[in-house]
Amino acid sequence: MYEHLNDIFITERLAKRLTEIEESEVTTVVAPMGYGKTTAIRCWQGRMKREHPEAVVLRQSVFSDSVNDLWRGFCRLLAKRNPTLAEHLREAGFPQDLRGCGLIADLWEEHRSACEAPVWCVLDDVHLLPPGALSCFLSFLPEGLEGFHMVLLSRNRILTRPEQLCLGRHLCEIRMTDLALSETEMMQYVSRCGVPLDERDAAKMMQVSEGWISLIYLFLRSRSQGGGWGFDAPNVFALIDQVMLEPLSERQRDFLLCCSAAEEFTLSQADFLWRALRGGDDAGELLTALSENNAFITVSEDGLYRCHNMLLQSVRSHLSQRPEHERRTLSARLGDWYLRQGECLEAMREYRKAEDWEGLLRALVADRGNSLDGEQHDAIIDLCENCPVEMLRAHPEAILVLTMGCFSVGAFPEMMRMNDLLLEVTRQSTSMSEEERNNYLGESQLLLSFLQFNSITGMSAFQRRAGELMTRPTRCLDLKSPWTFGAPSVLSLYHRDSGALDEENAQMRDCMPWYERISDGHGRGAEHVFAGETCLMRGDLNGAKISCLRAVEAAEEKQQHSILAAAAFLDARIDLLEGDYARMKKRVEDLRTALRKAGQLFLLTAADMCEAWCFALLGRPELAPEWVTDSAAASLKGPAWPSFLTVRDQVRLAHGDFAQLIASGERRKALFEEQHALLPAIYLHIHQAGACAGLDRRDAAVRELKTALALAAPDRLWLPFAENAPQLSCLWDDIKQSVDNRRPLLRLTERFMASRAAILREHFPARWDEGLTDRERNVAALAAQRLSGHEIADRLHLSENTVKTHLRRAYEKLGISGTDRNKRAALERIAGQ
Repeated sequence: MYEHLNDIFITERLAKRLTEIEESEVTTVVAPMGYGKTTAIRCWQGRMKREHPEAVVLRQSVFSDSVNDLWRGFCRLLAKRNPTLAEHLREAGFPQDLRGCGLIADLWEEHRSACEAPVWCVLDDVHLLPPGALSCFLSFLPEGLEGFHMVLLSRNRILTRPEQLCLGRHLCEIRMTDLALSETEMMQYVSRCGVPLDERDAAKMMQVSEGWISLIYLFLRSRSQGGGWGFDAPNVFALIDQVMLEPLSERQRDFLLCCSAAEEFTLSQADFLWRALRGGDDAGELLTALSENNAFITVSEDGLYRCHNMLLQSVRSHLSQRPEHERRTLSARLGDWYLRQGECLEAMREYRKAEDWEGLLRALVADRGNSLDGEQHDAIIDLCENCPVEMLRAHPEAILVLTMGCFSVGAFPEMMRMNDLLLEVTRQSTSMSEEERNNYLGESQLLLSFLQFNSITGMSAFQRRAGELMTRPTRCLDLKSPWTFGAPSVLSLYHRDSGALDEENAQMRDCMPWYERISDGHGRGAEHVFAGETCLMRGDLNGAKISCLRAVEAAEEKQQHSILAAAAFLDARIDLLEGDYARMKKRVEDLRTALRKAGQLFLLTAADMCEAWCFALLGRPELAPEWVTDSAAASLKGPAWPSFLTVRDQVRLAHGDFAQLIASGERRKALFEEQHALLPAIYLHIHQAGACAGLDRRDAAVRELKTALALAAPDRLWLPFAENAPQLSCLWDDIKQSVDNRRPLLRLTERFMASRAAILREHFPARWDEGLTDRERNVAALAAQRLSGHEIADRLHLSENTVKTHLRRAYEKLGISGTDRNKRAALERIAGQ
């Protein structure tokens, strides 16, 4: 063996490219397997350590298509440097949209010292992630996270052309052409290794390898072992077998096969597996012998070993030919290792490979369902369908966790089947105490209640029975999870039937004590927010204030932050109606501070929606958090989704995005009807009316407004109409007869418009045309120049009726009233200031 054969070789050309990494926020290294991507970055990392010892380089390999796995792994690495920041990032979750990216940026700035060293995150095997999984975060990175850099290694293209252009000078791209050896560089490498090579063999090596350094290394290794060059090997894996596996002793090969069960491993992990498979105590000696003379087995500074992907693929091919019981034993033992480390999801995966159902159910119970998110949908279905029923029968606690997991991922038929099995096991058990049996029966009733969302009557019936049976808090749900699912409004979640709001309030007051009893106060105060929102919608501000105070007092007792967030949203809308902008703004800021302090980062979305709503109503949608108008708010789905869509549509209406609102209207209507989301449906029809009016589609606007009134009037829900008065005022003359008693609506509208105008005068004394849509601004500007309606219509290619509509709305938003002549004169004065 030539002593320099395993030395790292980096060409001068590549070394120069690697220096560019330090100046770039994002670096991509893209080439097929075996071109030295990992080795090149490891070399750069070593140089960074020597020249910039203060720099932090976090290296992580991607092993699956799960972004959540990726994020958890990154947070574990970061915890060694900054545990506080790592914990907050873990709570925030992987950033899949602008809101998530903004939250990560805030946390990064808040918990990372200004003098702290820059951080490079190296991700290997990025091609395993879904296409575009990192796109949003990478585009946000250059301007959003100071001192944070990413180095991405992949066999396939990572960025699209538009994404490359977006990153621009912030991007360093290292390609296959940078990594492949030229003929001259190949000769330098061979010379460095000390292996003699004549001109004819050099030409053949270059022809066969095309500069592929891993193949060149294998040729040199074959030659150094006394054989031929191996140019005639049928493929690279046959050559790996020939030069790397066949020379090993049987014990060394067995040990390597044992270690190949894990993507990467420590010495203690290898020892744990080796003792299980062969009962050996020589793992350390074997690992040293295998790694010290093999460039395809590397070890990191923190003792983490990894086989090169080509070697790993070859070894696993041999492992697949071993007896099935041996492979299952190895997977089961690896599952034991992960479970001991508290990595329950990884343990479940290995136990499933081993078909060790006993171990899998143990890991499931230990996890308590915390890892059973949407990415695990197929795994949950697989467990329900393939785990032997008798094994499930022996583990009722696992059935309970699995039933809740089915609910979490929307696998409702499987949920019902598992729930039926839980009931059967519980009733037939002869070993359970009466108390334990009743607790499981109660858990079953609680799980069934979730299928009744958002029928308060239906949920209440199941939860009352659960409360009568159970003597302890439930174990089937996370009591720290937000009761509101992240929505800022309880009324938007639970108001289901037109004309039934008073009855729904009574039901909510009756059922919440039963639910709180079995959930240790989860959602405490929700009934008071529900009542307060009802009062607010009817214009009863005093009633709303009283209920809100009760909600806050109740929620604080049990630290129910989602209820506190909903109460803050209620308070902010009260402030807006009272014209107190400073108090409204402070309330949102205080909510954000409290949520951050409590580690309730998910609920920051509710604070953002509250702020966006208020700014939209003030006609200042540009001040709303940017992510609210993003088409993919990935972190908000399920029951909270209608609430988010309502907020987003309110912002879009204020922006004047009328065509977009109308285009999405039918889909919204179907979704809200399916989810029985009545309050979002009322707002939807109002938004559609405003959008149609903005495009001079008066008949359609009137129809939408009448529909909204038909849904809202039986419960006296007047606030949605008052809040949208600037967009709706031109329509009321056509539907006066649709409202039996307009006085409460008129009073609330007058109050809202007066408070809005006062806030705008005091806090937004900016340009005369701010708050107008682009079309209203254009029409008003031409009217201020004394152009007639006909001339404006001709200039802007609009109908005269459309011009009249936009001008009327501009007058209303600018607070101009009087005769047409006086309004024109006032507009001219304002525009000339």
